[in-house]
Amino acid sequence: MSKSQDLNLIKNIANIVTGILASLATKLNRPINELLSPANLIILAKLFGDKKINNQGLIQAIEFLIYNPERGAKDVVEELNLIQIEDDSVLEAFVELVVSKNEDQVKQYQSGKVQVMGFLVGQSMKESGGNGNPQKFKELLEKRLAV
Repeated sequence: MSKSQDLNLIKNIANIVTGILASLATKLNRPINELLSPANLIILAKLFGDKKINNQGLIQAIEFLIYNPERGAKDVVEELNLIQIEDDSVLEAFVELVVSKNEDQVKQYQSGKVQVMGFLVGQSMKESGGNGNPQKFKELLEKRLAV
């Protein structure tokens, strides 16, 4: 790994520990270091940093691993189907579905109400079962809805 990749990994680990794990430790009244093994933490931080899982998937994996500490993070992510869909052709199919189901919001967006994009991205995420890459959905929707 390059120095910049190392720094990003360290940053992701710090954010996971101070954000998600600190919150769960408080909620569960347990020490942070008992919630997730260092190996699983590193794997999840790498997957998140590589955009293989999104924030929602990261949280799901962590919560599952807290109650199943003997499991490996990579297996859990695959088993729970948390890997983000990156294939544009697959994502475009979800975009087309969302566009066809939400004609009013599409018209609003095309008439200048740009905040509707958040709704459309959310609907795309919902259609993909939370496995689509939201940034890619936004890009594909913008391209599709360009007037």
